[in-house]
Amino acid sequence: MLALLRATASHPDAPDNDGGWGMIDGYAAAGLYCTCTDGDRDGHFASACGGDDCDDADPTRHPGASESCDGRDNDCDDVVPDGEVDGDGDGVLLCAGDCDDADPARTPGAPEDPDDCIDNDCDGEGDLACAPTTGAQTTGEAAAPAKAKRRPRTRARV
Repeated sequence: MLALLRATASHPDAPDNDGGWGMIDGYAAAGLYCTCTDGDRDGHFASACGGDDCDDADPTRHPGASESCDGRDNDCDDVVPDGEVDGDGDGVLLCAGDCDDADPARTPGAPEDPDDCIDNDCDGEGDLACAPTTGAQTTGEAAAPAKAKRRPRTRARV
């Protein structure tokens, strides 16, 4: 009923104490109420008949709904969030773990190429062949830590 009042009232944002909802367009209200149904029972009429529900078959999609990582406009504001657009067409959204939405070969579960220095499977771990080094030369054995130099002790003369 609230959606019906807001859709047909002259003061739809909030009723005031003097005028309430303002003037209600009776013909529009009667038409909307008599011709629309709320198929998913989320409290919003279908947009096809003048309501504001962008998907009257899905109760999780309506104005005021929370966005979820599914690639759809859940709150009916005609905007799909940036992280929910699959830019490379690999079927994995950024919000679902795609680490490079410009490269379809880089996606969770992709085979890892250990020599290309790229995180192909989006697990956050780099390739061993590309691990940063200290630049120190070793002979294959673990380098022993350098010994600290000791200062000779001197006695103070009294």
